[in-house]
Amino acid sequence: MIMGASDAGKSTLLCCFNGLIPNFTKGHYQEVFVCCKNLKEERVGTLTKGIGLVFQDIELQLFSTNTLLKLAFCPETFVVSKEEIEDRIHSVCKNINLEGFDNREPAHSA
Repeated sequence: MIMGASDAGKSTLLCCFNGLIPNFTKGHYQEVFVCCKNLKEERVGTLTKGIGLVFQDIELQLFSTNTLLKLAFCPETFVVSKEEIEDRIHSVCKNINLEGFDNREPAHSA
């Protein structure tokens, strides 16, 4: 989990991690390594297998606003079994203390 003050660069860092910067959004960086891989040398499709991003602005969401569906989107695109997806989502929610929030709309979770 990445936490910090508003405008600290959390979203920008994550956009570098998953290849949105500089491939789809203007910007540049010298070197960013994730799991010993230089992100400039990796294909965006490879990066998305291990790095996900949920936008903080509800208006920028690409699909459903339901938390469960958001978390399931990426593994579904890689044809992960429904059982494996459910196990992963349960594990992630438990690890970051979000159990019980999986069927909520993020904009109304407060």
